[in-house]
Amino acid sequence: MQSYFIQYTITYCATTVLCAFLMIYMAVKMDRDVGNFIEIRIFRNMIAMELMVIFVETIWRLLFLTGFQFDQYAYWFLNYLDMIGSIGALYYLMRFVEARLNPAFKHDNYKQKRWSQALVIPWLVGIAVNIFSYWTHWTYYITPDSLYHRGPYYFIQVLCCYFYPIITIGMISYWAIHDRVRRKHSMQLLIFLLFPFLGGLFQVFISIAPFSVMSTMLGLFYLFSSIQSDRINTDALTGLNNRNRSRDYLESRLKNADNRPFYLAICDVNEFKKINDTYGHVNGDHALIAIANTFKEFGSTHHGFFASRYGGDEFLMAVDAQNVTPTSLRNTFNEALAEQIIKEDLGFDLTVCFGFAYCNTAQAPLMDLISKADQALYEDKKRKKDHKK
Repeated sequence: MQSYFIQYTITYCATTVLCAFLMIYMAVKMDRDVGNFIEIRIFRNMIAMELMVIFVETIWRLLFLTGFQFDQYAYWFLNYLDMIGSIGALYYLMRFVEARLNPAFKHDNYKQKRWSQALVIPWLVGIAVNIFSYWTHWTYYITPDSLYHRGPYYFIQVLCCYFYPIITIGMISYWAIHDRVRRKHSMQLLIFLLFPFLGGLFQVFISIAPFSVMSTMLGLFYLFSSIQSDRINTDALTGLNNRNRSRDYLESRLKNADNRPFYLAICDVNEFKKINDTYGHVNGDHALIAIANTFKEFGSTHHGFFASRYGGDEFLMAVDAQNVTPTSLRNTFNEALAEQIIKEDLGFDLTVCFGFAYCNTAQAPLMDLISKADQALYEDKKRKKDHKK
């Protein structure tokens, strides 16, 4: 029996350590090619909290294996770290969901940012109650023989833990229902949440394996790989198709241009450098995201639509030429952009210029078509500058 216990403990600890190394790998690989810097920072903080839980879990198991006895203060400290990591991971999960789904979260004018930051209070309450429990035994106490017991107010710690998953699920549900553009990301996050939830259930009923740690690691890996997969043909900042994907799409589209004519358009942000210089690069990035989100909404009402970030502040769009004109496309997009600016609470004016090229032949070279649209863009920008004068 003793031999079985030793083998079980070693296997348990080895599994948790392996999960820790995989989490560290994901944190290191989560760079600007995979996500924006705010998501990266929060994702890494979430992993740091999980690593703290794994550290405490492993130490506890090894102490039981060796029979080494710490004093009550040391056991209290381990429990304190476990509480910080457990609630902290849930807090940063909530923040990650908000950063990933809420378009206003990533810029400085987000009016609800103070309220969002105030959501750290339950975590701080959990920390405070845990600290005072060393003397008051409110949520737990440790007997002289180093046994853990729940206190009369243990429910406070439970409420602090469950507060964040409830808020997180609420946010995911809201964006999944109310925002078609972010529905895919909402479903990814919902599937991610299923991993730790199911792992936690297994852990409650079957404690012989680190189901909670493993399921959390698998959930993080699913989320990481989903984001990474999205980025292969997707621009990391805006979520639109990237330049490589646009080239492949247009070459394929040109083959059928004889039967299905289309407009190719290049879109450019007016005075983008001034936006960066005046409002900062974070808000400059958010301006690009607002335009990208407008394209996503715009595409849902137009046939044969394709959009990509072409480079810098330039975007590329293709749309079926039937029943539309460059003027109608330009006006409809500008109206949608004005609504998006209000929706995302951008805090400054944002306008764009368009250059259109019509294609109704499969013989048209792609670069000639792009050059024609680029020349039309230059003329549109020149007209607007002359109009200002």
